[in-house]
This record gives sequence, C-alpha cells and structure tokens, in this order.
Amino acid sequence: LAQEQQSSSALHTDPAMVSIFVEQESKMQDTRMTSVFQTKEQLERKRCQKMYSSSHLGRSGHSASPCPVIMEEHGTMEVVFKRMVEKALTEKNLQGLQQAWARWRSRTPADVPLDNRELANVRRQAAEIARRQLKEAVRDGESVAVETALRNADHVADIFPCAPEVKSALEYKAAMSYCEHDEL
Repeated sequence: LAQEQQSSSALHTDPAMVSIFVEQESKMQDTRMTSVFQTKEQLERKRCQKMYSSSHLGRSGHSASPCPVIMEEHGTMEVVFKRMVEKALTEKNLQGLQQAWARWRSRTPADVPLDNRELANVRRQAAEIARRQLKEAVRDGESVAVETALRNADHVADIFPCAPEVKSALEYKAAMSYCEHDEL
C-alpha cells in the first residue's frame, strides 16, 4: 500500500509521466468506448416502431404513418364499362350507352359492375335523354329523326338499362302517333 502511494505521488509530480499516463488512459478509454458506439447508419435506422392503437390515433388527430389507399385498376372490364357509360351519359349519346352494353353483354346482367344506386341513376338519366330526344325529333318533324329516337328509346326500355317507363312517357306516345300519322 505504501508503494502504491509513492508511485501515485511520483506520477503527480513528474509532468512527462503524467502526460504519458493521460495519453495511455485516453487510448484505453477510446478503445473501450468505440466498441459501445454505433455507426451512423445504425443510429439512423429505427430498431423498432411502436404501433399506435386506433384510440390513440383518434385522440391525437393524425397518424405518423401514411394511410393506405385502395385505388381502382385502370384496365379491367368493369372500369372500362363504367367509363363508357359515364362518357355516353355526359355526351347524351344513347348509342354509346348501347355500345358499352354490347361490350359487357358477354356476362349476365346480374354481373353489371354498378350498385343499385348507380344503376338507378343510369336508368333515370337514360330515360331523360330518350324523352328529350323524342320530344326534339317530334318538334323538328323529320321522320328519320323520329325513327332513330324511337329506336333509341326502345333500346333504353328493353335492353339497357331496362327503363320501361320510357314507353309510357308522353313523348314516346307522341312519337309513335307521329310515325303512324306519317305512314298514312
């Protein structure tokens, strides 16, 4: 014990020995510490990610992770059919509506990719377009236009989208009487 006290007191008095001791001690600490430190890549990588419950998300008002979004496919038959129907209705083109149905006809009518609300909306719009075409054709008085409008109305009523109320409309009856009167 007395020898250790003498050697430690000798270290404190000799400045050369102190600098050597400090240098050796710092090297020893560096070698011990570098094995503990992680590389920059390891520090930036998350080791685990806490998943929050839905109640936590509701209270916080937002989520750190992006919300998954289900997107429609662009090239499926269902999407093509819906786009053709929408285009035909916006252009008020009943022939386009029948072309869309002709592409879909290989399947059964129960497989139409429209839900009940969408199908009812298509029926309503198609019936309005058919009545408007019939009204304009009778007003113009051209027999070819009246026959075309009647054919379109029959397709809407009987084929697609099966809106039989078109045949009971006043415009349809007026067009039919115009054709009968034109034949006499």
